[in-house]
Amino acid sequence: MQENRKQARTVQEEASRERKFWRQNQLWSALLAVVVLFGMMGRTGLSVAPGAAELLLTMADGSTEIVEYSSIVSAELLENADYGTAAEGKQTRMGRSGTWEHPVWGSYTLCAYAACSNAVRITTEDRCYVVNLPSEEETDQLYQLIQDKLFDSR
Repeated sequence: MQENRKQARTVQEEASRERKFWRQNQLWSALLAVVVLFGMMGRTGLSVAPGAAELLLTMADGSTEIVEYSSIVSAELLENADYGTAAEGKQTRMGRSGTWEHPVWGSYTLCAYAACSNAVRITTEDRCYVVNLPSEEETDQLYQLIQDKLFDSR
């Protein structure tokens, strides 16, 4: 009789653990769904991805540009950047990208998040790019990375 009680208690404990497991999984699944939904809502399509040998720029329309560090002639950190006007560019509430016109730089490629007022102007042998990351701190770090790459290549 005592052994039957032990088995019944073991079965109840097992069922309790199983219910707890599924409740936790449901909570994690719901949390994951919320995170994915918010991520998709705030997605701009913009991306500035520093790599080992180049920057990969992804524009809002999905097109990409590669800027090899070895092709960079100069880089300048811009505070409160004036981007000029869109030529074949796109502006959304989250950012700007594409081909833009500036009175001093002329035609250039822009890939910039609206949340950050600073940017890095990169000049290569044949083009000009203006890029930033979502925050001033990240943009400063990008500028420093480019400066380090320029210094290393000389």
